[in-house]
Amino acid sequence: MLVTALATASGDDPVDWVYAKAKGIGVVLASLRATVEETTFIKHEADRTRPDGSDNQSMPSSAASSGFGCATLDNLNLDNIPWLPGMVRIPLQVSNILLASGASWARVEARQHYPSDVFVGAALGHFMTAFTCEAFMGFPENQRLGFSFAPSKKGAMLGMSLPWY
Repeated sequence: MLVTALATASGDDPVDWVYAKAKGIGVVLASLRATVEETTFIKHEADRTRPDGSDNQSMPSSAASSGFGCATLDNLNLDNIPWLPGMVRIPLQVSNILLASGASWARVEARQHYPSDVFVGAALGHFMTAFTCEAFMGFPENQRLGFSFAPSKKGAMLGMSLPWY
């Protein structure tokens, strides 16, 4: 993940390059930390017993949230390496997802998690890292964050639209 972060385009000026790399790596580390914190919080709130009965920290799978978080970050970085041809990029991205899936499913086979624990962990890891990166690294020029306001029976409803691709 750090190798792909260093390989992303960041400008020709050395000062801009260092700033862009520091910002990118900082966002990567912050998004992984946010994923770990949210996973831990949900584990304590869900209080689900593991299939082997060892403890009550089954839901969601930390291995799945971390694995899919790293795969998502790596795939976002691969999308931003301009000199990498698609015939190389796509197999690398698929490999990232397959590795995260295999490592996550191994936790089910080891009777540490139920399949739903792994699916929730995978979704959480993907969402937290993708959202954090998009929020701090910027949106593409043609997509914007939108807000809406609508009255309802019990007051009002405030909405936010976030382009997701």
